[in-house]
Amino acid sequence: MAIFDYDLLCIGSGPAGQRAAVQATKIGKRTALVERGRLIGGVCVDTGTIPSKTFREAALLETGRTLFDQKLRPLVSGHRPSAQTLLARVAEVEQEQVEI
Repeated sequence: MAIFDYDLLCIGSGPAGQRAAVQATKIGKRTALVERGRLIGGVCVDTGTIPSKTFREAALLETGRTLFDQKLRPLVSGHRPSAQTLLARVAEVEQEQVEI
């Protein structure tokens, strides 16, 4: 049986687990992170908050609206974003979050 020597073992790679692991590492602790899912980041990164908020923000950006300017106004030059464009942005942000 292999023996591992860690100062901190974080169970789950959601926001709390990631933050705990990063903070412990910053102060020189040896950390390990255990995740039962196929992707790190937990529900927040994989299927929850980050994908849904990124999809929303990409749609607002592509239609010429911003988070702080929700007024209904015509689409810029009639531009309508494609689903492919929006999904590509979601995938890009998810990958960035996993690499942190």
